[in-house]
Amino acid sequence: MAHEIGSDVYRKLGVTPVINAAGSTTSWGGSTPSQTVRRAMDDAEKSWVEMGELLKKSGARIAELFRRRRETREAYEWHVGRASISYCSSSSPGCPPA
Repeated sequence: MAHEIGSDVYRKLGVTPVINAAGSTTSWGGSTPSQTVRRAMDDAEKSWVEMGELLKKSGARIAELFRRRRETREAYEWHVGRASISYCSSSSPGCPPA
């Protein structure tokens, strides 16, 4: 007997499962969540929440994470810029004149 792939949900809909050998591909159903994401999903499904509040607060959290990432990147770029200024301030060949 051949091993069947896919889930009963897809079979009931008449959707043909594929064997994904390409990694995360949106056209093939997105990606498999990490264990951290799966645990959060499992925890979240235990409760009911008001969707408007969830969207507002999750959006604020995502914005905060992007702000922190931008600030980290800007700090890194500032330090890299300061290092190149220090390096070039010593009359090294290839540095622009002061």
